[in-house]
Amino acid sequence: SLNDTQLGRWQTAIEEYRFDQALGIAWEHVDSASKLIDEKAPWKMAKQVDSLQLKELLNDLANRVLNINVLIKPFLPETADAIDAVMKTPVKKAEPLFPRRD
Repeated sequence: SLNDTQLGRWQTAIEEYRFDQALGIAWEHVDSASKLIDEKAPWKMAKQVDSLQLKELLNDLANRVLNINVLIKPFLPETADAIDAVMKTPVKKAEPLFPRRD
């Protein structure tokens, strides 16, 4: 997740108009979250482990998305606003698009 040092590096890059570096920091966090998803495979965890571990992982990933959103907002403001809107929406179980036929 995003720490004070990384945020400071990002802020400095923004202030010095080094947008490539600022975006590089954002993409480092995207890559980190992506690797975590690949390693932990939450879709498998949902079937194999207790719900507390899965809940902690999903909470961590949601926080990472919010942190990444802060980093990309100056570059992709409409996308960041859309992410904000989604993250503020209560989660509800969705109906399957293609229900099983028994």
